Amino acid sequence: MLIQKKSFKKHLQIIMNKNISKIVQLPLEGGDSLTGQTSLGEAPILKLRLFFKDDEVSDVIIKCKSSKVILNGIKLLNYEKSRKLYYALARHHRILGFDGSFLREIAFYNKIEKELRQSLPFVYGTYQNKLKSQYMIVMKEFFEVEIPSKDLVCRVLDSILPFHISFYGKKESVTSLKLNCYSVKDYQKSRPLLRELFEKLGNENVLYFKEDLPCLMNFIDTIHEKREELREHFTLTHNDFCPRNLFFNGENIVIYDWELSAYGNPEHDLIEYLSFVLHEFSDSEVYDIMEYHREKLFSALNINMRKEEYQKILEFNISEFIVNKLSVYRRAGKFFSLDFIEDLCVNSARLFGLIKRRTGLK
Repeated sequence: MLIQKKSFKKHLQIIMNKNISKIVQLPLEGGDSLTGQTSLGEAPILKLRLFFKDDEVSDVIIKCKSSKVILNGIKLLNYEKSRKLYYALARHHRILGFDGSFLREIAFYNKIEKELRQSLPFVYGTYQNKLKSQYMIVMKEFFEVEIPSKDLVCRVLDSILPFHISFYGKKESVTSLKLNCYSVKDYQKSRPLLRELFEKLGNENVLYFKEDLPCLMNFIDTIHEKREELREHFTLTHNDFCPRNLFFNGENIVIYDWELSAYGNPEHDLIEYLSFVLHEFSDSEVYDIMEYHREKLFSALNINMRKEEYQKILEFNISEFIVNKLSVYRRAGKFFSLDFIEDLCVNSARLFGLIKRRTGLK
């Protein structure tokens, strides 16, 4: 259990600074995903209606997690109980991004600059136990973003741009915001884990990636070398930038769920988002969207980069997404019903091909 039910109400009252007379759990469309349970005070994501003793009523979103997320994740990804995969996960799970996630998100919301908060959910308050092994974040209710259109995609990319600009080249944010940050050595050590996760998906890889599969296998073997070839082009990235973490607050797009935030290439967020919505667009529209992102980012930061350098960044990030995050999604999809997996696999394979053989980008 993450938070005992009696203390759950007590902590809620402290955060809201009001006495609560009744708590009603409301349905949450889609719910959170991979490592949680379902009863009050135990689910990773809850939507609650709070009735206060002064007769006011508030609907809130509550996120609860604990340090057990790592152990739960290892069990989930190793559902065949492979000893080889278990040891690889135990030694190198940090490359998957979940290590420290339960502390990272609170640090982010507590320390992020005021001018960036309009693109974040309104946070009433947070709770951590003394051991920092459990946390709770209480947020104002928000509403899901509508079906993607080219205009909306550009608005979504505009919403993350201020974060990319504000933290560009500021590696000190890794410490202050407890960000994930992966070195050449980290990638070198993680190769056995990435290969094991990817190879265990077997014939599906042939189905989705076809003639590009040898290129992806080679990428796993040389991922540290590919990372070393990248020029300095790093900033705060959301690192889980997908439609389920985007909501509306009036006209503003709100970006939710920063627990996997990292110090990496801003193109990672672009590629991750496109991998979820690519099926809505033609090849030419995808190139237009990518060029829109490049022009906005490079213009705002006065970046001068050769085409070959930018190509390496794009290729690294789509390849790394496929052999890392996508492998996690696909493995989790064997255990949970994740209805976006098929589109995500097809989209990622298509985006890999568009980037690798790109003709529509400047």
